[in-house]
Amino acid sequence: MTISRLAKIIALLFKSFEKEEDEELAEIYYNILKEHDLDKIEMSIKKRIETSPFFPRISDILSYKSDQDEIAAQDFLLRFRKQAPSPYSFTKMDDDVFTAKRYLGPSIVEATHAKDWPWLEKRALSLFQRICDGHINVLENPHMNQVNSLSSGKGEIT
Repeated sequence: MTISRLAKIIALLFKSFEKEEDEELAEIYYNILKEHDLDKIEMSIKKRIETSPFFPRISDILSYKSDQDEIAAQDFLLRFRKQAPSPYSFTKMDDDVFTAKRYLGPSIVEATHAKDWPWLEKRALSLFQRICDGHINVLENPHMNQVNSLSSGKGEIT
């Protein structure tokens, strides 16, 4: 990430909202935002400049998702709901779902009651975002090809 590009984007943010120069606040924004995808940060800030009457908080900038990000997150969530509740050896599980399940704890995911799934999904989506941002490496699911089908309760081991 180019230091000067992010600094210019933050300066544009302050200037657009006629915010007093505050080096300490600008440094806080810089230190947090530098950990994220610069293109997404820039797009989010420009969107806020165009649409918001108020100077955005860092959480506002980071909460912005493009349509493509939202679609990817929803796709992940659907796959997580379908694949994660079963033990590894009984379900073909995508690597990103496998990674989220490993970070959350397999026994916790498999034992979570329906009423607690919103809590679990929120954490899984947070992990997915960290995977997308490159903060977490995707783990390869070693069980991916272990089971072909579950006909009449018996798995076909390959």
